[in-house]
Amino acid sequence: MTWLVIALLVVLSIGLALCSAAMVEIFRQLNEIRGALNLRDEPIPLSLKSGELTTSTIGLPSAISVEPKTIVVFLSAKCATCLAIAEAFRGGSPSTVWFVVPSSPPPTTLLDLLSESVERIVVDRDDAVATRLGLNVTPSVLTVSYGTITRAQAVSSARQVLTMIPTVFPRHPTVATLPPFQPASEQHA
Repeated sequence: MTWLVIALLVVLSIGLALCSAAMVEIFRQLNEIRGALNLRDEPIPLSLKSGELTTSTIGLPSAISVEPKTIVVFLSAKCATCLAIAEAFRGGSPSTVWFVVPSSPPPTTLLDLLSESVERIVVDRDDAVATRLGLNVTPSVLTVSYGTITRAQAVSSARQVLTMIPTVFPRHPTVATLPPFQPASEQHA
């Protein structure tokens, strides 16, 4: 009887190993197909005007330059993906996320969607900021560290933008107060 159980377990283990190997092969082939069809959901690097660019030289607020890491999201009211990204931030955004919207056409829909983040919205009058950058793609994201632009990327989904949000720890972390140290002989007294 036990040899029958052992044989059954061996057959099940072999079957499970074969199914696992088949799944690995299917996912590998799926990844190759996505690459061949250019269907990868990844941001595309953008090349900007040469030279070292800072937020102050392109006309962004000085509040961005004091942050250790920030992203600046360029959106357009004419772009469905931009509206989807704005929708993802409808309830507000972290303090490490800034938005740049064009002044014309009036971005009322974008401003309505981003109303909880209004203090971090920059209206780009006459596309002055985008022109200084040499940027003509929306939606796109700049990664900024202490005012220096470290990366520019075109994005194609809200998920991509959400994964770029930097995690920055508070500058003045609160220290939990612990009770004063007491030697073990005094704790039980």
